[in-house]
Amino acid sequence: MLLGTKKTLHDHIIEALLVESLNVLQIQNHLKDRKILASIQGIYKTLRELISEDIVVKQKKSYLISSVWRNKLSSLVSQRPPFKLSPEEQTLYRFKKIDHLDMFWKHIMTDIQNELKNYPAFHATAHDFWYFVSGRKESQYEYYEEFERNETYVFRLIGGTTLFDKKLKQDYSHDYQQYHFDNDYPFNRRDHLSVIGPYIITTRVSVSLARVTDRLYETCFTEDELAKKLEPEFKKHGTVVMTVEHNEDKAKKLRKKMSADFHIPREVRERFELF
Repeated sequence: MLLGTKKTLHDHIIEALLVESLNVLQIQNHLKDRKILASIQGIYKTLRELISEDIVVKQKKSYLISSVWRNKLSSLVSQRPPFKLSPEEQTLYRFKKIDHLDMFWKHIMTDIQNELKNYPAFHATAHDFWYFVSGRKESQYEYYEEFERNETYVFRLIGGTTLFDKKLKQDYSHDYQQYHFDNDYPFNRRDHLSVIGPYIITTRVSVSLARVTDRLYETCFTEDELAKKLEPEFKKHGTVVMTVEHNEDKAKKLRKKMSADFHIPREVRERFELF
Protein backbone atom coordinates (compact mmCIF):
# COMPACT_ATOMS: atom_id res chain seq x y z
CA MET A 1 0.00 0.00 0.00
CA LEU A 2 1.39 3.39 -1.04
CA LEU A 3 3.65 4.87 1.68
CA GLY A 4 2.45 2.20 4.11
CA THR A 5 4.55 -0.50 5.74
CA LYS A 6 3.42 -3.35 3.44
CA LYS A 7 4.71 -2.05 0.12
CA THR A 8 4.36 -3.49 -3.35
CA LEU A 9 6.77 -2.91 -6.22
CA HIS A 10 4.34 -0.25 -7.45
CA ASP A 11 4.72 1.59 -4.11
CA HIS A 12 8.53 1.45 -4.11
CA ILE A 13 8.74 2.77 -7.68
CA ILE A 14 6.25 5.58 -7.01
CA GLU A 15 8.18 6.63 -3.89
CA ALA A 16 11.42 6.73 -5.90
CA LEU A 17 9.86 8.78 -8.70
CA LEU A 18 8.25 11.22 -6.29
CA VAL A 19 11.80 12.43 -5.58
CA GLU A 20 13.23 12.56 -9.12
CA SER A 21 12.83 11.20 -12.63
CA LEU A 22 14.75 7.96 -13.28
CA ASN A 23 15.39 5.49 -16.06
CA VAL A 24 14.79 1.78 -15.58
CA LEU A 25 18.38 0.96 -14.59
CA GLN A 26 18.39 3.81 -12.06
CA ILE A 27 15.11 2.53 -10.63
CA GLN A 28 16.60 -0.95 -10.26
CA ASN A 29 19.70 0.46 -8.52
CA HIS A 30 17.49 2.52 -6.22
CA LEU A 31 15.61 -0.65 -5.27
CA LYS A 32 18.85 -2.60 -4.75
CA ASP A 33 20.12 0.09 -2.37
CA ARG A 34 17.02 -0.64 -0.27
CA LYS A 35 17.51 -4.40 -0.56
CA ILE A 36 14.47 -4.78 -2.82
CA LEU A 37 15.07 -7.29 -5.60
CA ALA A 38 13.23 -6.73 -8.87
CA SER A 39 14.00 -7.85 -12.41
CA ILE A 40 14.19 -5.41 -15.32
CA GLN A 41 11.17 -7.18 -16.82
CA GLY A 42 9.24 -6.78 -13.56
CA ILE A 43 10.07 -3.07 -13.39
CA TYR A 44 8.99 -2.51 -17.01
CA LYS A 45 5.71 -4.35 -16.35
CA THR A 46 5.03 -2.25 -13.25
CA LEU A 47 5.84 0.99 -15.09
CA ARG A 48 3.44 0.08 -17.89
CA GLU A 49 0.69 -0.46 -15.34
CA LEU A 50 1.45 2.86 -13.64
CA ILE A 51 1.42 4.64 -16.99
CA SER A 52 -1.95 3.08 -17.83
CA GLU A 53 -3.32 4.54 -14.56
CA ASP A 54 -1.97 8.04 -15.38
CA ILE A 55 0.29 7.92 -12.32
CA VAL A 56 3.60 7.83 -14.23
CA VAL A 57 4.58 9.44 -17.53
CA LYS A 58 7.55 8.63 -19.79
CA GLN A 59 9.91 11.17 -21.36
CA LYS A 60 12.45 9.55 -23.68
CA LYS A 61 14.06 6.92 -21.43
CA SER A 62 13.10 8.51 -18.12
CA TYR A 63 10.01 8.00 -16.01
CA LEU A 64 8.46 10.60 -13.73
CA ILE A 65 5.34 11.09 -11.64
CA SER A 66 2.45 12.66 -13.52
CA SER A 67 1.88 16.25 -12.38
CA VAL A 68 -1.86 15.65 -12.64
CA TRP A 69 -1.65 12.69 -10.25
CA ARG A 70 0.75 14.56 -7.95
CA ASN A 71 -1.75 17.45 -7.71
CA LYS A 72 -4.59 15.04 -6.99
CA LEU A 73 -2.54 13.44 -4.20
CA SER A 74 -1.52 16.81 -2.76
CA SER A 75 -5.11 18.06 -2.86
CA LEU A 76 -6.40 14.93 -1.14
CA VAL A 77 -3.80 15.08 1.65
CA SER A 78 -4.21 18.81 2.23
CA GLN A 79 -7.90 18.38 3.04
CA ARG A 80 -7.00 17.02 6.49
CA PRO A 81 -6.33 19.80 9.01
CA PRO A 82 -3.05 19.20 10.89
CA PHE A 83 -2.93 18.58 14.62
CA LYS A 84 -2.41 21.78 16.59
CA LEU A 85 -2.98 23.03 20.13
CA SER A 86 -3.35 26.57 21.40
CA PRO A 87 -1.03 27.83 24.19
CA GLU A 88 -1.83 26.20 27.56
CA GLU A 89 -4.16 23.71 25.87
CA GLN A 90 -3.86 20.02 26.75
CA THR A 91 -5.50 16.87 25.44
CA LEU A 92 -5.49 13.24 26.57
CA TYR A 93 -5.81 9.97 24.64
CA ARG A 94 -6.20 6.36 25.83
CA PHE A 95 -5.18 3.26 23.90
CA LYS A 96 -5.74 -0.42 24.58
CA LYS A 97 -3.32 -1.51 21.85
CA ILE A 98 0.23 -0.26 22.00
CA ASP A 99 0.75 -0.42 18.24
CA HIS A 100 -2.26 1.87 17.73
CA LEU A 101 -0.73 4.32 20.18
CA ASP A 102 2.59 4.26 18.33
CA MET A 103 0.87 4.98 15.01
CA PHE A 104 -1.09 7.88 16.49
CA TRP A 105 2.00 9.24 18.27
CA LYS A 106 3.90 9.40 14.96
CA HIS A 107 0.86 10.96 13.30
CA ILE A 108 0.86 13.80 15.85
CA MET A 109 4.64 14.19 15.93
CA THR A 110 4.75 14.49 12.14
CA ASP A 111 2.20 17.30 12.20
CA ILE A 112 4.10 19.10 14.98
CA GLN A 113 7.42 18.74 13.16
CA ASN A 114 5.86 20.00 9.93
CA GLU A 115 4.63 23.04 11.84
CA LEU A 116 7.96 23.73 13.59
CA LYS A 117 10.24 22.76 10.69
CA ASN A 118 13.82 22.13 11.93
CA TYR A 119 13.17 22.58 15.64
CA PRO A 120 15.28 20.02 17.59
CA ALA A 121 13.42 17.17 19.28
CA PHE A 122 14.18 15.77 22.73
CA HIS A 123 13.12 12.27 23.75
CA ALA A 124 13.48 10.58 27.12
CA THR A 125 12.49 6.98 27.81
CA ALA A 126 13.53 4.30 30.29
CA HIS A 127 13.88 1.87 27.36
CA ASP A 128 13.03 2.69 23.76
CA PHE A 129 11.13 -0.56 23.28
CA TRP A 130 8.93 0.75 20.45
CA TYR A 131 10.87 -0.96 17.70
CA PHE A 132 10.10 -4.27 19.46
CA VAL A 133 6.37 -3.68 19.08
CA SER A 134 5.15 -6.08 16.40
CA GLY A 135 5.11 -4.46 12.96
CA ARG A 136 6.58 -1.14 14.12
CA LYS A 137 10.33 -1.58 13.59
CA GLU A 138 10.41 -0.12 10.06
CA SER A 139 8.20 2.77 11.15
CA GLN A 140 10.59 3.55 14.01
CA TYR A 141 13.56 3.52 11.68
CA GLU A 142 11.80 5.79 9.18
CA TYR A 143 10.87 8.25 11.94
CA TYR A 144 14.48 8.76 13.04
CA GLU A 145 15.74 8.73 9.45
CA GLU A 146 13.62 11.82 8.80
CA PHE A 147 15.81 13.86 11.16
CA GLU A 148 18.89 13.16 9.06
CA ARG A 149 17.00 13.82 5.83
CA ASN A 150 15.77 17.18 7.17
CA GLU A 151 19.06 18.03 8.92
CA THR A 152 17.25 18.35 12.24
CA TYR A 153 18.80 17.53 15.62
CA VAL A 154 17.30 14.89 17.89
CA PHE A 155 18.57 14.17 21.42
CA ARG A 156 17.65 10.85 23.00
CA LEU A 157 18.00 10.15 26.71
CA ILE A 158 17.75 6.41 27.44
CA GLY A 159 17.32 5.21 31.03
CA GLY A 160 19.28 1.99 30.59
CA THR A 161 22.75 0.78 29.69
CA THR A 162 22.08 -2.77 28.51
CA LEU A 163 23.22 -4.10 25.15
CA PHE A 164 19.65 -3.72 23.88
CA ASP A 165 19.56 -0.06 24.88
CA LYS A 166 22.90 0.70 23.24
CA LYS A 167 22.11 -1.24 20.09
CA LEU A 168 19.76 1.60 19.22
CA LYS A 169 22.79 3.76 18.58
CA GLN A 170 24.09 1.20 16.10
CA ASP A 171 20.78 0.88 14.27
CA TYR A 172 19.56 4.48 14.38
CA SER A 173 22.58 6.77 14.30
CA HIS A 174 23.50 9.78 12.17
CA ASP A 175 25.21 13.17 12.48
CA TYR A 176 22.10 14.92 13.79
CA GLN A 177 21.29 12.37 16.48
CA GLN A 178 22.83 12.15 19.96
CA TYR A 179 22.32 9.54 22.66
CA HIS A 180 22.93 9.42 26.37
CA PHE A 181 22.53 6.14 28.26
CA ASP A 182 22.10 6.31 32.02
CA ASN A 183 20.50 3.98 34.56
CA ASP A 184 19.78 7.04 36.71
CA TYR A 185 16.72 8.05 34.69
CA PRO A 186 15.60 11.50 35.92
CA PHE A 187 11.91 10.90 35.19
CA ASN A 188 9.21 8.42 36.18
CA ARG A 189 10.19 5.15 34.46
CA ARG A 190 6.61 4.79 33.26
CA ASP A 191 6.89 7.97 31.21
CA HIS A 192 8.13 8.27 27.64
CA LEU A 193 8.64 12.00 27.05
CA SER A 194 9.00 13.94 23.82
CA VAL A 195 9.54 17.70 23.75
CA ILE A 196 9.60 19.75 20.58
CA GLY A 197 9.07 23.49 20.62
CA PRO A 198 6.26 24.29 23.08
CA TYR A 199 4.76 20.80 22.74
CA ILE A 200 5.18 18.07 25.37
CA ILE A 201 4.01 14.55 24.54
CA THR A 202 3.92 12.15 27.49
CA THR A 203 3.19 8.47 26.98
CA ARG A 204 2.57 6.70 30.29
CA VAL A 205 2.60 2.90 30.49
CA SER A 206 1.43 0.88 33.49
CA VAL A 207 3.66 0.30 36.50
CA SER A 208 3.68 -3.42 35.77
CA LEU A 209 4.80 -2.95 32.14
CA ALA A 210 7.56 -0.56 33.21
CA ARG A 211 8.81 -3.09 35.76
CA VAL A 212 8.68 -6.12 33.48
CA THR A 213 10.44 -4.16 30.71
CA ASP A 214 13.29 -3.30 33.09
CA ARG A 215 13.58 -6.97 34.08
CA LEU A 216 13.52 -8.32 30.52
CA TYR A 217 16.12 -5.82 29.30
CA GLU A 218 18.43 -7.05 32.07
CA THR A 219 17.81 -10.79 31.76
CA CYS A 220 17.34 -11.55 28.04
CA PHE A 221 20.31 -12.60 25.93
CA THR A 222 19.20 -11.90 22.35
CA GLU A 223 16.95 -9.45 20.54
CA ASP A 224 14.73 -12.29 19.37
CA GLU A 225 14.28 -13.47 22.95
CA LEU A 226 13.51 -9.96 24.17
CA ALA A 227 11.00 -9.31 21.36
CA LYS A 228 9.30 -12.66 21.96
CA LYS A 229 8.92 -12.03 25.70
CA LEU A 230 7.86 -8.39 25.33
CA GLU A 231 5.05 -9.09 22.86
CA PRO A 232 2.65 -10.79 25.30
CA GLU A 233 3.48 -8.18 27.96
CA PHE A 234 2.38 -5.38 25.63
CA LYS A 235 -1.02 -7.06 25.35
CA LYS A 236 -1.78 -7.68 29.01
CA HIS A 237 -0.71 -4.57 30.91
CA GLY A 238 -3.76 -2.39 30.42
CA THR A 239 -4.47 0.98 28.90
CA VAL A 240 -1.66 3.28 27.79
CA VAL A 241 -2.31 7.00 28.22
CA MET A 242 -0.87 9.75 26.05
CA THR A 243 -1.14 13.45 26.84
CA VAL A 244 -0.18 16.30 24.54
CA GLU A 245 0.19 19.81 25.90
CA HIS A 246 1.25 23.20 24.59
CA ASN A 247 3.25 24.85 27.38
CA GLU A 248 6.33 26.83 26.40
CA ASP A 249 7.70 27.44 29.92
CA LYS A 250 7.32 23.80 30.93
CA ALA A 251 8.88 22.66 27.65
CA LYS A 252 11.95 24.84 28.25
CA LYS A 253 12.41 23.43 31.75
CA LEU A 254 12.09 19.86 30.50
CA ARG A 255 14.56 20.46 27.66
CA LYS A 256 17.11 21.85 30.13
CA LYS A 257 16.71 18.79 32.36
CA MET A 258 16.84 16.35 29.45
CA SER A 259 19.88 17.97 27.81
CA ALA A 260 22.27 17.94 30.79
CA ASP A 261 24.56 15.29 29.23
CA PHE A 262 24.36 16.33 25.58
CA HIS A 263 26.61 18.58 23.56
CA ILE A 264 24.24 21.00 21.88
CA PRO A 265 25.94 23.38 19.43
CA ARG A 266 25.76 26.98 20.58
CA GLU A 267 24.17 28.16 17.34
CA VAL A 268 21.38 25.58 17.80
CA ARG A 269 20.74 26.66 21.40
CA GLU A 270 20.57 30.31 20.42
CA ARG A 271 18.66 29.94 17.16
CA PHE A 272 15.81 28.01 18.77
CA GLU A 273 16.03 29.55 22.26
CA LEU A 274 16.01 26.06 23.75
CA PHE A 275 16.37 27.10 27.40
